[in-house]
Amino acid sequence: MKQGMGNAFATMAAGGAPALAKAFEEAFGHGPATPSAVCVGVAALSEWMPWLAPAQRLLDAADQQRIARKLRERDRDAVVLAYALHRLFLAHLLQLEPGEVPLRRDDAGRPCLGAMPGCTSLSHSGNAVAFAYSPLGVVGIDIEPRGRSAGMAEIAERVCHPDERAALPVTAALRNEALLATWVRKEAFLKAAGVGLACEMETFSAPEQVVLHTGA
Repeated sequence: MKQGMGNAFATMAAGGAPALAKAFEEAFGHGPATPSAVCVGVAALSEWMPWLAPAQRLLDAADQQRIARKLRERDRDAVVLAYALHRLFLAHLLQLEPGEVPLRRDDAGRPCLGAMPGCTSLSHSGNAVAFAYSPLGVVGIDIEPRGRSAGMAEIAERVCHPDERAALPVTAALRNEALLATWVRKEAFLKAAGVGLACEMETFSAPEQVVLHTGA
């Protein structure tokens, strides 16, 4: 799927939730009616901010309660858009109306689809949101701003298995980026495994382009 950025907003006007759904279709293109592989979408929240009001109307009561706990208005707005875009992403793939998507949270707070086949995951950080859907099994996704790599050296021992630390680049900038990439891979894996940060990252390795088995 394409990233939802740019051209769809040139002629944008207020129009409620149906217009937001149409803008999403224009931005993301046409996904498969029956996905046979993992699908991922990424968007810049700032580009969807003009759609904040109709986005709020796509959320259910549980979402609204969760968002209301956020102390800062900008954080609440970001989560509104992240949740709404996630719902539109799933509706787009599953060929459902947004209100028909059985999107809920499990006991651990992870998004799930109830009795509907397939698994989904959501991550938002800073101005970015990413969402994933898998018809094949569990899925996890994570996204972080590249600027956060600057502080990664301080927590290298909490992120990397000893073998990974030994293989890190020597150059500080490259080392920090490698640490952030490792964090993102491991966070996505732990989401898919359903354990979150209950499992310490330094206890396992997560090489690039290597399938890790969650046991689920």
